[in-house]
Amino acid sequence: MAAVRGRVEPAPRRVRGFLGNRLVFDTTSARYVWEVPYYPQYYIPLADVRAEYLQDENHAQKVQFGQSRTFSLVGDGQTYE
Repeated sequence: MAAVRGRVEPAPRRVRGFLGNRLVFDTTSARYVWEVPYYPQYYIPLADVRAEYLQDENHAQKVQFGQSRTFSLVGDGQTYE
């Protein structure tokens, strides 16, 4: 079995995301995820994201640390992947 390279840690801060001046997510439960060879990124719990800004891409992914799902951000008549 290959060794897992990378790690997942609780983000020790409040993380917020905006689309323009509108709040899309606000969480103190984010995870900071490193998956080698990629840059680290935040994973945000769905419960902390305003659903009206999400579009489910219906694309489950198996990543180093388990299952994940991708969503696009929708707002201002545009879709952001």
